[in-house]
Amino acid sequence: MQVNIRHIIGRHKYLDTLPAPLLPSSVQMTTKTPPTPARRPRGRPRKGLAPGESVKAYPRVTVRLPPETKAQLLAWAAVTKRPAWLLLAEAVTEGVRALPPADRALVERFARRTAKAE
Repeated sequence: MQVNIRHIIGRHKYLDTLPAPLLPSSVQMTTKTPPTPARRPRGRPRKGLAPGESVKAYPRVTVRLPPETKAQLLAWAAVTKRPAWLLLAEAVTEGVRALPPADRALVERFARRTAKAE
């Protein structure tokens, strides 16, 4: 008959230090390891436009804004619970989409050229 000694005497701090010959042969030293919970990745989740894409990979752009415009942008971001960079990116996209076709084609051509240069 094999007995788990930990169930009989509990976890004793010196039990693991006993040499094997001092333990009776009928005692089986078993330890149950608790199941490891599923771990979430460390840090904040990536929030780029594509899934898993990091915002840190995007180029940084510095823009000077009047204080009222900056306050409106931050308020807009707070109300919609979306980052300001995403709101600006969508505003630029919508602005280009609203251009006449000839101007839109010109903007897209310049944008492709700039993207190739970087």
